[in-house]
Amino acid sequence: GGRPATGLAGWLHERGITEVHVCGLARDYCVLWSAQDAAISGFRVRFLWELTRPVSSANDAATRIALVEGGIEVVG
Repeated sequence: GGRPATGLAGWLHERGITEVHVCGLARDYCVLWSAQDAAISGFRVRFLWELTRPVSSANDAATRIALVEGGIEVVG
């Protein structure tokens, strides 16, 4: 199944936000999904790589590929 919408994208769009920066724990899951959701919702997304940590560093290559394929800028 899909992830349910939180309403955050609409709230940010209503306030004129066009760019989001993401960081946090679980870079290969939660942070990746947040970045992908933001990109799909039309935001410019900057993924702050050095301010994230993976559940498993074995996922780092696949995470970077997913970010690039999603048009997400990786910083760091």
